[in-house]
Amino acid sequence: MKKTKLLISTILLGSIVAAGSVTSFAEEVINTENGTASIEFTENNEKPEIVDPLDPEKPLDPQVPVDEPDNEDTENLGPLSLDVYPARFDFGTHKVDMMGGEYDSTLTGIHYLQITDNRSDIHGWNVSVSRTEFEDTSAAEERKLAATLTLPIGTARNSMLGADATDTLTHSDTEFEIPVAAEDGSGAVSIFSAEENNGKATSTYVWDASQEKLTIGKGAAKTGNFTSTVNWTLSAMPEQ
Repeated sequence: MKKTKLLISTILLGSIVAAGSVTSFAEEVINTENGTASIEFTENNEKPEIVDPLDPEKPLDPQVPVDEPDNEDTENLGPLSLDVYPARFDFGTHKVDMMGGEYDSTLTGIHYLQITDNRSDIHGWNVSVSRTEFEDTSAAEERKLAATLTLPIGTARNSMLGADATDTLTHSDTEFEIPVAAEDGSGAVSIFSAEENNGKATSTYVWDASQEKLTIGKGAAKTGNFTSTVNWTLSAMPEQ
């Protein structure tokens, strides 16, 4: 009988110890002190690096535009800048044909625009383009050539998305005719733009240079070496 009581006491004591080993007690807070963490940003006025136009997340190495001099580094500084633009269009040499016709570019590879926007509180930008009439400046008298300069549809990309094409940036969804500007410089039209914060970091717009076309109407062709100046303009969107 005594042995039985002793056994029961031992079991109960073991249960109390086991339960006590998992019991948690609330911590008593003695002191609380507050520190700080900080960071400061200043406006980025440096020249943006030239990126791979087909994958703008990656820098272009070496730092020169693709197919130079077909595309040219502007050396512009930030925080909003047009970095690269098509610098040369070439449609070759042809015999005069009074029936007119469509002439293909002699260039291969790509033409492209690169825009960098590192502004933090202002959003939106637009690249517009226009040109002068084709003119033979070596002639003794004014000689102009009526012609239409057309660009193919391009692909837009942004460095935050890498090599993937994006539809968050606006560009023409058909062949694009570069208009002749008026004497006061007006008449440029948008070719590539971003609204709100869609165009932050670096954006590129790339097209096939070999698909560019120059069209001459019937009875318009004439002898001479004719040149047109193509003007590219980056503008900041008005604040909303």
